[in-house]
Amino acid sequence: MLTRKHFKQLAAQLSEERPASRDISKEFKTWIGCCKSVAVVCNESNPNFDRNRFLDACGVPDKFIY
Repeated sequence: MLTRKHFKQLAAQLSEERPASRDISKEFKTWIGCCKSVAVVCNESNPNFDRNRFLDACGVPDKFIY
């Protein structure tokens, strides 16, 4: 089972990979998709996982968290 420690490590690494281009670039949208995919796996691993908190820690802008 993944723990909060794992979630923090994953979010930190995904945050490091955030592309410089924002919002409309294909690279940025792909990165957001990766963050959301990792969030799905985390949620399946631990029922206490907070998806919105994780995506926020990754640096995903609020308008893309849905």
